[in-house]
Amino acid sequence: MTVWPDTRRCGSQPYQRRCSALRTREVIWTGRRFQDIRHNRARTPPDRRRGVYQRWQRVVVEAGLVLPGEDPGLVVSGDDFLLERHPVNVDALPVVVSVPHYGIGSPRKFAVEEFATRLGHHLAYGYADDYAAELYGHLHDIGATVIATQLSRLFVDVNRPRDDFSVEDGVVYSKTGAVRTHSRRDTPIFAEPPDHAEAEFRLRQFYDPYYSALNRCLQARADTFGHVVLLDAHTANARRMGNHQVILGTSRGRTASPELVDVIGATFIQHGFDVQLNVPGYGGANIVRSFGAHQRDRTEAVQIEINAGLLQTLDHDAFIKTQIDGIRPAPDMATLTRLRACMEELVVACDGYARSIANRSG
Repeated sequence: MTVWPDTRRCGSQPYQRRCSALRTREVIWTGRRFQDIRHNRARTPPDRRRGVYQRWQRVVVEAGLVLPGEDPGLVVSGDDFLLERHPVNVDALPVVVSVPHYGIGSPRKFAVEEFATRLGHHLAYGYADDYAAELYGHLHDIGATVIATQLSRLFVDVNRPRDDFSVEDGVVYSKTGAVRTHSRRDTPIFAEPPDHAEAEFRLRQFYDPYYSALNRCLQARADTFGHVVLLDAHTANARRMGNHQVILGTSRGRTASPELVDVIGATFIQHGFDVQLNVPGYGGANIVRSFGAHQRDRTEAVQIEINAGLLQTLDHDAFIKTQIDGIRPAPDMATLTRLRACMEELVVACDGYARSIANRSG
C-alpha cells in the first residue's frame, strides 16, 4: 500500500514513502529543492539556451515525433484536428492515452484585430500543455493507443462538460468551460465573443469526434482484453501547481481503484518524482469522469498532471516572453528523457494491471 504524502505540507521537509510494489522506503525532498532547481535553470545564458533549443529540435525530428505547428496561425479542420495513433510494429495493449490539450491550432484563420489584445494571436500557446507532444506523443510505439487534438483549448476544451458555458442574449460566456470567451481573471479574449451557433458548430466539429474516438478505442480494447486503462495525460502550469510535481486524479476514487493508483504512483516514485493524489483543482476532469466513473467493471481512468516547471529551462516570465517572441523554448532534455522513460514503464505496468483484473473477472 503506497503511503501518500500529506498534500497540506509542501515546504522543504522530506516525505517518507513506503510502497509495496518497490519494497523500499525512501526520502524524497520537495519544495525548496524543486524551487532551487528551477531558479538555477533560469540563469542559463541566452546563447546556451538557443543551442539547447537547436539540439532539442534535432532530437525531436530524429525521434519521429509530430509536434504541434510552431505557427500560432495553424488552422485545423474537423477532418484533420484529431490525432489517433495505434501501435504498428508492437502488440496493442489495453491502455489508451488521451492528450486533450496537445495542440495550438485554431478552427479558422483569426486576424489580430479579432482578439481583445494585440497579443491575442499568441494565446493558443498559453492554452496548450507545454511539451505534452514530446512527453506523450510516442506512447503508441510502446503499445498504447494515443488520442490527441491539434486544436487549442482556447477554442474548444474537450476536457470540460459539453454544456459548460452560459449564453446570454445569444452570446457565449465562459472562463474555464468548453468554449472560452474570457481568461480566468475575467479578461475578454476576443473582440467579439462567439455566438451560440458558432459554439455549437465548434462542438460538433471538434468536441463530439474526440469523445467518439475515445469511446470507440476504449470499447475495442475492452472487448479484446476484458479490461482497459485510460490515462488522461497533461502537463500543468508551474505557478498553479506550485511545489507539486505529479498529481493523479480519480475524482476522489470514483474513476479508478486504489490498486491502479498504487501501480501508477509507484512508477513515478521509482523514477524519483513526487506524487500526490486528488489535489483540489486537479482531481480529475470530464474525460476521466465520463469514461471511468460509470464503467469501472471494464474501464478505469486516471488523470495525470505533470508540473511543466520540471521541463522548463526558463523561469515563468522568461518562458512566456520567449513564446510571445515566436520561439518555442526547449525543454530540459535530461528531465524529458526521465519522464518519457517513466511513461513507457507506466504503460507496461498498466497493461499488467488490466490483464490481471481481466483474469480475475474471467
